[in-house]
Amino acid sequence: MLEYIVIVFLVLASGYWIIRPLLSPEQLQDSLTPDLNERLNQITLKKEGAYATIKELEFDLSMGKLSEEDFETMKKQYTLDALKYMEEIDQLQVAEKSGSPLTEEGVEKNIENENSALQKDRSTMKASVFCTQCGEEADNQDDFCAKCGAEMRKT
Repeated sequence: MLEYIVIVFLVLASGYWIIRPLLSPEQLQDSLTPDLNERLNQITLKKEGAYATIKELEFDLSMGKLSEEDFETMKKQYTLDALKYMEEIDQLQVAEKSGSPLTEEGVEKNIENENSALQKDRSTMKASVFCTQCGEEADNQDDFCAKCGAEMRKT
């Protein structure tokens, strides 16, 4: 009789252990939803994988294993994948800083703000060029040095 009680107890205990996660759905959801840092690491690994694949494609092209047309097609696809991963990383980093998930409108607004700031920075940047003969600073558009008259090399 004691054997039956032990067996019934073991069956009930194992059944409870199996069914317990179903009884508390919020704990189940928390365990299935990766935290922000883990998602960020996963996407970063995917991005690095896309970069490594592009390098492999370049190597295969140089070895003659891949045609130029195939190389361009595959490189374009993996570059688009890497860009998508970089956008996701940016969104996660912004969400991590703000502490709240971003909406689609918020993401678009952030991208527009960043693009306008980059355009503004690019328009104010001046590329300095120096003469190889006398070291005088010149504008990027100059063909000859104003001080010594040497031809400016465009690189």
